[in-house]
Amino acid sequence: MSVRVASGLFRLWVVFSVLWLAAVGAYTFVSYQDPPQHNLINGRPAFDDLIPAYGHCWSRWSSNDEDWVRIEDLPVAECERFVDRWRIIQGGLLIALCIPIAIFVVGWGLVWAFRDFLPARSP
Repeated sequence: MSVRVASGLFRLWVVFSVLWLAAVGAYTFVSYQDPPQHNLINGRPAFDDLIPAYGHCWSRWSSNDEDWVRIEDLPVAECERFVDRWRIIQGGLLIALCIPIAIFVVGWGLVWAFRDFLPARSP
């Protein structure tokens, strides 16, 4: 009875990939539900308009317009929360898919490289 390393490693990869996807999915779901709140300084919002991802949130609001500073009406904060949530989803998908694929490629390469080291099969 010969040991079939390639099929065993593939099954192991499938099991760990499913567990990895479930873990990253749960973490992404929890992170999406509760993104970080933006800071308030002395009751006024302290937004970071230097982050490039928030650029479209600030394009409609000028710095001399005081409407956006009211706590009751924070359209900039909601836009930034939407951007934060979208970045959480993108990061979760990237981590969830790229790591199992990279491990698969490395494992496949190792199986391919060491295949010739096995003894020849008798006919």
